[in-house]
Amino acid sequence: MSATGYRASGWPASDRRRRLRPAVLLTHLVLIAASLSILLPVLWTLRTSFAASHLAYRPADLRFAPTLDNYAKLFVAESFQKYFWNDSATKSLA
Repeated sequence: MSATGYRASGWPASDRRRRLRPAVLLTHLVLIAASLSILLPVLWTLRTSFAASHLAYRPADLRFAPTLDNYAKLFVAESFQKYFWNDSATKSLA
């Protein structure tokens, strides 16, 4: 230990194992639950966008072969560019 009261490892000499207080544990559990409630819908939307049409809303089938057919349909068959341009023009004029 040096004259500053710190060990060579950089931790204070009086430092013992920290105990996780119930308030801190509860705070962490609430933050984890809140994070999952925000993150899971985004991940589900991403999963659904890569799933085939017949698998899109079957939550039991988490393992599937991803496909880009939905994106091909969006940009080729659905004239997404026209709707995107119309929306952008409307927003820029507002």
